[in-house]
Amino acid sequence: MEKVEKHPQNPTWYRLQIRARQFFNRVPLQDHQKIYILTLLIGAFCGLAAVLFHLLLDYFQDQFIYRAASIPHWWGMPLVVLLPAVGGLIAGAGLYFYAPRLEAVAFPR
Repeated sequence: MEKVEKHPQNPTWYRLQIRARQFFNRVPLQDHQKIYILTLLIGAFCGLAAVLFHLLLDYFQDQFIYRAASIPHWWGMPLVVLLPAVGGLIAGAGLYFYAPRLEAVAFPR
């Protein structure tokens, strides 16, 4: 039998969920219409997040990779290889230290 957690770990997030449910229940629509609207809102939010992610990738590529490739010294090309490796190390350290539960999902054993 699973133990039900009575006190959530993040009370602010829990309160936000309660308020969102209360607001959603006050909307004078049928359930299938509410689900349709919620699906549209989630899809729009995810689409905007994907576009923002793509724009950030382009921005950082212009700022770091292309600048490193334009360096006239011999170490310009190794820098182009090392920059993504350093980014991977930073992302891995963030995953290891700040989200250890997600490490099991990202790197199954």
